[in-house]
Amino acid sequence: MATEDFVDLLDKLGSADPVERAKACEALGRLKDPRAVEPLIQRLEDDNEAVREASCHALGGLNDPRAIGPLIVRLADWHWNVRAAACEALGNLRDLRALDALILRLEDLNEYARAFACEALGRLKDPRALQPLIQTLGDRDSGVREAACNALVAIGKPSVEPLIERLGDWNSYVPAAACQALGQLNDPRAVEPLIQRLGDRDSDVRGAACQALGQLKDPRAVEPLIQRLGDGFCYVRAAACNALVAIGKPSVEPLIQRLGDRDSYVREAACQALGQLNDPRAVEPLIQRLGDWHYGVHVAACQALGQLKDPRAVEPLIQGLGDGYPNVRSAACNALVAIGKPSVEPLIQRLGDGDWKVHAAACQALGQLNDPRAVEPLIQRLGDCISDVHAAACQALGQLNDPRAVEPLIQRLGDWDYDVRAAACQALGQLNDPRAVEPLIQRLGDDHADVRAAACNALVAIGKPSVEPLIQRLGDDHADVRLAACEALGRLKDPRAVEPLIQRL
Repeated sequence: MATEDFVDLLDKLGSADPVERAKACEALGRLKDPRAVEPLIQRLEDDNEAVREASCHALGGLNDPRAIGPLIVRLADWHWNVRAAACEALGNLRDLRALDALILRLEDLNEYARAFACEALGRLKDPRALQPLIQTLGDRDSGVREAACNALVAIGKPSVEPLIERLGDWNSYVPAAACQALGQLNDPRAVEPLIQRLGDRDSDVRGAACQALGQLKDPRAVEPLIQRLGDGFCYVRAAACNALVAIGKPSVEPLIQRLGDRDSYVREAACQALGQLNDPRAVEPLIQRLGDWHYGVHVAACQALGQLKDPRAVEPLIQGLGDGYPNVRSAACNALVAIGKPSVEPLIQRLGDGDWKVHAAACQALGQLNDPRAVEPLIQRLGDCISDVHAAACQALGQLNDPRAVEPLIQRLGDWDYDVRAAACQALGQLNDPRAVEPLIQRLGDDHADVRAAACNALVAIGKPSVEPLIQRLGDDHADVRLAACEALGRLKDPRAVEPLIQRL
């Protein structure tokens, strides 16, 4: 920045308007200019709390030791915003002179100031802050507990033994947060103490211990975690499922048993876990979960079977294409795509199913499988009496990129349903065949804006013969179409579009 601009900002620090003073502080902080340190320190005494806060933030980014003492003074500011900003700034400066003052802020009346003090102490990484931070794990505010946990993790290995000692604390907040920190610290010394916490009287502590043991990935925890699969709280059972996944295959059979859990949350977690373990023993039990009354479990079972990629799941997943929940149908489609080409023929057969929802879902899946055997059956579906099936078949044919679909798709440009016409435009753009240029140009005059916009986008892919018609669409009465025409002309890079686009400014 020029010197005169820097001077202008310094002048604004003395403005009568506190908003202007605060903005000047922010701007000076962004400049990273050491000449701003002393003027900003003066603003720490401003009578407006927003200015003092902005000055703290600015000084925190300047990394100048001259700011340490004045910022420590601001830790006692009457306004919590300023105290929190001073904590954050001192954490950024990472000067141990601030250690004692920051530890005192762990008792601040405001939860945000306490949380920022935790964060700052984590950045200082001084073991002298360990015990105060561990006491803060019992804070009444969850955000402060989280910040204290993160600070202890930042300090690292010196935190392990003190955290282990507090796993039996009477305040359940403390052992739960200690479990969380020990899981992130990834130290084998914590395994046995965490296993003991699996029997804690508090369900939050048991759940946190499960989660931590999953992060540590130690085989000693397998049997204790399997026992937790029978815990009285669904949250703990689900956490045990997730932890066992990280440890691996010895836990497959117990997880399969959890597929019959009375709680849908646990059944869902067991499905997700078994999908990640990639063990063929889980295929049949997961197939049975496709009939679960809870749609979330049904979705999780579909996803897991897609991960396992076992052809035994193809027929049951195809039946899932007719489910009443769109999330289930989508998950079944995605799972069939993941299994791959062995599912092409059954999906083609499903195009003749009596349920239009199955038609549409099968079309979507076939489009993703990219198998030429699906082209002719999908073309036949373009004549279906249900518009949703038309649109799905159009989209699938566009993905398959086969020239046999061009003429049938051109015919769909005259469909009575605008969704089908728009889908046909999009598909023809993907096919990039010059035969579609004139029919698409005609669609630029469609009575529905979505179709006109789709025709614009399709013509871009085909190229420069469509420049003049697109220029005409710049005067469309619908903003979405004008926008699509602008974007299309920008991509075509034709100089004829320059003047018309300038007019659109």
